[in-house]
Amino acid sequence: MTEGGITMSRREVDRLGVIQAIQSKALRQREAARQMGLTLRHVKRLVRRYRDQGALGLVSGHRGQCPNNTIGAAVHAEIMDRVRTRYVDFGPTLACKKLVEVHRYSLSVETLRQWMIAEGDKLIYKYDFGDGWQHELKIGMVLAPEPGARYPRCLKGKRACSPEDCGELWGYENLIQILANSKHEEYEEMREWIGDEIDPEAFDLDEVNQMPKRMR
Repeated sequence: MTEGGITMSRREVDRLGVIQAIQSKALRQREAARQMGLTLRHVKRLVRRYRDQGALGLVSGHRGQCPNNTIGAAVHAEIMDRVRTRYVDFGPTLACKKLVEVHRYSLSVETLRQWMIAEGDKLIYKYDFGDGWQHELKIGMVLAPEPGARYPRCLKGKRACSPEDCGELWGYENLIQILANSKHEEYEEMREWIGDEIDPEAFDLDEVNQMPKRMR
């Protein structure tokens, strides 16, 4: 890939993505070493070069005369802008295919994956297009899996999930208000429809973590 006078090989572009993930604390250095097939010492050297010289420090022979961070800032921002505006619902594999075939970027799936899961990035998940429950998921930190642990796994949470088909957020809030007032004209109807008691403040971590197992 050539950008602003700096030519980077595919491997160098891949490494750039991984090192940027380390910088944003989305990836640990030991895991990065495993992914790139390098020693931890080598990864630490690459991180120091990137901090001192930007993307230029990852280019073999330091070829080119562009200012520091030209590749990291310009190409990364341009690619991620296309992902957010055109491929927000795509996974890294399909998004990378589009970026390579349609936009002519030289980019690996793993590099794009690391950029897409960088700390602070957000994913939008919409459940039930009729009622329009939209969830915003913010990436915190990507860690290596614990040996023997099963995923996905919820670590903590609060408040109960709404019943199915109760409407959008306003519908759920209205339902809670009705069930809290036994004199409401719709109380009996809503009680019969819901059946079980609803505690909007309840949260059972063990029950939540059992749900993915039942879906398999």
